[in-house]
Amino acid sequence: MSLLRSSRRTSASSRALTATGKLTDTVRSGVAATGASLRTSRDHRGPSGSIRSSPHNGAIKEETNICFSLRAQACGRWPHHPLTVVPPLREATTLAGAVRTAVQGLRKASQPILDLARLAELGGFDIEERELSARRGMQEAMLIPRKPDRFVICVDPEPPGGWAKVDAGVQAPLRRHRMRFRIAHEIGHSFFYSRSGTEPERCVGDSELQEAFCDEFARALLVPEQITARSRVTAAAVWRVHRRFDVSVEVAARALAASWRGRAEVVIWYWRPETATPAWPCTPPIALHRQWANGSGAGADALAEVQRHLCRYASRNRLRSPLAWSVRGGEVACDPGRQQAVFVRGG
Repeated sequence: MSLLRSSRRTSASSRALTATGKLTDTVRSGVAATGASLRTSRDHRGPSGSIRSSPHNGAIKEETNICFSLRAQACGRWPHHPLTVVPPLREATTLAGAVRTAVQGLRKASQPILDLARLAELGGFDIEERELSARRGMQEAMLIPRKPDRFVICVDPEPPGGWAKVDAGVQAPLRRHRMRFRIAHEIGHSFFYSRSGTEPERCVGDSELQEAFCDEFARALLVPEQITARSRVTAAAVWRVHRRFDVSVEVAARALAASWRGRAEVVIWYWRPETATPAWPCTPPIALHRQWANGSGAGADALAEVQRHLCRYASRNRLRSPLAWSVRGGEVACDPGRQQAVFVRGG
């Protein structure tokens, strides 16, 4: 009897992909307006960087060595070393790099993976779009082991609440972004199975640590660290990564924020004019809601000013094309078509 692993959404706190795995957008992501919903990834490291106590800590060093050996061996072939414990989150990036190298070669490892067909073929994955009740906040994806040595990845890209709540012009990219992140997340789970040529067998049970690891893996697979590490700390950079790597705005923002390592505040706001409060002096009224931020107070002092600015543009019927402006020592870049604004401050 096959053991299957399923992902489900636990809350609406991470819009847009939570694609992290429960799904986490992560997912999660991954993504309210961004293209799904992503759960918030939880690192199991303490504030000082030390590993918190967990039943897996004793084997972390062993798994770290496995991940680094994957990087050395992955060029031209799929990494098959099973993970028998959940490694630290930073190893998810190394593992994603090994997969990118296997799929695209060393010279193109940092290029966008826009077509997942080659990746699925090399890794032994069959992709199916299937109704899993994601609309009602239930399962969004599942990984099913199959003979011989393959997996079926089933994904339900419908966002919580259904497609009726999503603008028609955004539905196609939202569906694509949700599919891509969830597929990448489930591929991350496949490394916790032993693949000996028959039906894959699970080595590690589901856990929040594993979900966070697979969220991190998915982001690093779709948005390589080599790119985010050299990106400027600007709101425009988030939109560039979003477009170039075909990921949700939230996944792009999370990837860049992780690379900037606390040097910047990053916030994504979204708006729905038809449900906004009429208290704001513009027609239609606009009320901003926080979709994701890398800190509880990030951008709080800029929110009202950004909202007034958008109302001003809307009242002049100029809220049609992408806009960017400076505010409170930071930068705002918004896309009226997606009804999202990104605020970045710091660097």
